[in-house]
Amino acid sequence: MVSEIFSEIGIKDIEVKVNNRKLLNAIVESVEIDAKQQVLRELDKLEKLGPDEVKLNLKKYASTNQILTLFKLLEKNLEFMRQNAFEGAVELEELIQLAGSMGVKVTFSPTLVRGFSYYTGNIFEVVKGGKSALAGGGRYDKSIGKYSNRQISAVGISFSLEALMGICAEELAKLPKEQTTKTVLISIGQDETALKLANKLRSSNISLIMFQGKPGKALEYADAYSIPYAIFLGEEEIEKKKLKLRDLSSGAESMLTEAQVLKKLQK
Repeated sequence: MVSEIFSEIGIKDIEVKVNNRKLLNAIVESVEIDAKQQVLRELDKLEKLGPDEVKLNLKKYASTNQILTLFKLLEKNLEFMRQNAFEGAVELEELIQLAGSMGVKVTFSPTLVRGFSYYTGNIFEVVKGGKSALAGGGRYDKSIGKYSNRQISAVGISFSLEALMGICAEELAKLPKEQTTKTVLISIGQDETALKLANKLRSSNISLIMFQGKPGKALEYADAYSIPYAIFLGEEEIEKKKLKLRDLSSGAESMLTEAQVLKKLQK
């Protein structure tokens, strides 16, 4: 389902990483570390902090020898885990085989943790280009059923809107530029008046993006998306009952009435 979702929204070349919480628990238990949940929380920070800092943090819960053994185990492949009877290894192998039979490639990632403690089996994350996770989830057997006094198995998926929007922006940047937005409207402490002006412009079929505060970010956005004009609305413009219109290709500025701005942008 995850693979189909990303295919449907046009994001290609994703990598689906998989692991199993039973397997992670078994690995930690095999080196006789008691603080299992704390260790998993630290391992979940590997990508962000790097191995050296994580190993340093783990010294609160384990000896140096335990930490070294733990990291050596995390370098082993799935076949090693199965051959040494680590719980969860067989489940993970079955998942990889079934996914492959459906044309979905998944990669065993022994350091994938997924920080939530309610996961009980296979877990997964979707990444692209080695960046932060676009989506993730896993199986949990002991959460839903506790409200009905019986075990109900489930698999949950969540998506990172921030990461997805970043990827979509990258993909859009590769497409030929098509001019759709005519102007950025920059409100400098005049938000109420700017909102009314935005409505008037949009009702006249002039597409715009409205920004509030310092103009810098608005102008950077306009430059990134080749927006041709910027309208500034601050105290000076309110006093003069005019709008400052800047042609972003030439840098030329002029103080115009609202009617003149409409006429200019409708061309």
